[in-house]
Amino acid sequence: MTAVENVLNSEENLPLDTGMKIVIGNIAVPKGSGSLSITRLTGAQSSIALKRSILRVSNDDHLCLATAIGRCFLKLCEIVPGEKWKELTKRDPKYMNTFMKVMKHRATTKSYYKHVSGGKSYSKTMGLTLCREANLPTDKPLTIRDITVFEDLLQINILVLSAKLDNKFCRVANNPERENIYLYLTENSSRGHFDGIGNINGFFGYGYFCPECLKSYKNKGKHRCVNTCDVCGHNLCILQVDQKKCHGCNRTCRSQTCYDRHRTRKTKRGKDTEKSMCERFYQCEKVIEREKRKPEHHRCGE
Repeated sequence: MTAVENVLNSEENLPLDTGMKIVIGNIAVPKGSGSLSITRLTGAQSSIALKRSILRVSNDDHLCLATAIGRCFLKLCEIVPGEKWKELTKRDPKYMNTFMKVMKHRATTKSYYKHVSGGKSYSKTMGLTLCREANLPTDKPLTIRDITVFEDLLQINILVLSAKLDNKFCRVANNPERENIYLYLTENSSRGHFDGIGNINGFFGYGYFCPECLKSYKNKGKHRCVNTCDVCGHNLCILQVDQKKCHGCNRTCRSQTCYDRHRTRKTKRGKDTEKSMCERFYQCEKVIEREKRKPEHHRCGE
């Protein structure tokens, strides 16, 4: 009756007799919380289909591993205008197809990137090219053991997440001189399939991902491990002998390069809209306490 009283207007007296008719309806109010996790692996509405961070490979051959690697590798390449592409490739041998040139120059055009993303023929040619250059067969499924050959060919690290292992890594690589790409492996009783992961942050639903300890996190100012630095916010900051203290926030940087990043304001769409790490955090020398506020607002013992 409370719900009925809430919708009464001028007529506040409501006779409850045989002439009264009540129609009850139910409206499902949209609501959301957290991130989209991988829960269903098959069907049109599967989590893989809904996850925009996954580069889906739709194939009817044995090239899903090579194709997934190729699509992820393209995301590492510089997208250049057509004129620059012509200049880069004008001396390349005629036998080289487009993806061979992409591998050589680590660059691509926007049109080729779109064609590979949306067309099976381009993706298949890319997969066949990768297998041929890696000297791997195309008439049988490739396995995780074949990934090392692709890594050496493309000079990258290839890490694989497994749906069967509850979205944990089943293969890792840690060559610090190479960039990482990530693949997603789904399996059933008879076969497996590889897709690419275009955005590892989006896959896990967090703003940041540490390639060193393989963990996602929300605040880059709070995550710290061997190579990830919470002073400059960079995920590849090596501790050097030339450590330097910042007198603006009392924090110690791992190197001069770390100090420079620490003091630099980040740009967003060409504008200095984000504070530097130095401006965001302050280290108290007396209580060894780091706070996200201005130094003059800090009071020891609070």
